[in-house]
Amino acid sequence: MAAVTLSEANAYGFRLIRSLLFTVLGGGSMIALGSLWISLGTMGSTSVLLIGVIALLLGTIVILTGVAGLCYKIIADGVKRGIERANGADE
Repeated sequence: MAAVTLSEANAYGFRLIRSLLFTVLGGGSMIALGSLWISLGTMGSTSVLLIGVIALLLGTIVILTGVAGLCYKIIADGVKRGIERANGADE
């Protein structure tokens, strides 16, 4: 197994946490706003209810795709690092 320095691991971890934080904050704020509009829309306005449902669905999609993208990035970076290390060891 290839050794990774502590500074490399910390930098990579903080980049991933930052990406996850922005994804969750963005999607979560859309979900919260959608929930607010849904609660206001149940009082009589169908268009506000529809906007709330759309915002709620978009917020959910943002969070799910963001987390899936981060998982893909972790796997892709690991494969890239492994290929680089394997090619460097052969030469």
